[in-house]
Amino acid sequence: FDSIQEGLEIAINVSYRNLFNPRLIERMVSRIKESELKPHKLHIEMTESTLMRNRTSTQAFLSAFRKLGVATILDDFGTGYSSLSCLRDLPVDSVKIDREFTMNIHEDRSMYDMIATIIELAHKMNLKVIAEGVEEKAILEELKRLGCDYVQGYYYSKPLSEKEAQAFIKDYSSRDAS
Repeated sequence: FDSIQEGLEIAINVSYRNLFNPRLIERMVSRIKESELKPHKLHIEMTESTLMRNRTSTQAFLSAFRKLGVATILDDFGTGYSSLSCLRDLPVDSVKIDREFTMNIHEDRSMYDMIATIIELAHKMNLKVIAEGVEEKAILEELKRLGCDYVQGYYYSKPLSEKEAQAFIKDYSSRDAS
């Protein structure tokens, strides 16, 4: 955590098994407090299927992090088992639209309409929206028009090793400073 630059944020994917690791929350909370990372720069991501498997455990897990100021994200929204009550009842700050929906946004009107509806609903519930699968400028432009808050995808970068990520962050920071 210590090497995260001021303008960047980090997301950690948490699996269903992690919910039952009693020391995970303790270790993560300890690392957050020890590091210079501000809690609002850290995001905990869980997939719909993880959230729905044991809502009580999930709620407790996410609530512990929200108390610290860590954002919580519902990942792969629209692909799993969730219901709209999931958005209402669970302590999430953002929804992440799966790439399955975004990849054809500029070619498939029904996908466009579905994404527009998800974004509108999320915003009405004071949630941020992140879209996965942004691999070309046309997709990025459509999502901007719809008011999507954040995007991720190969348009910006492929998945990186730790060493590659550090170089990317350094390059990003130097561009940001100039």
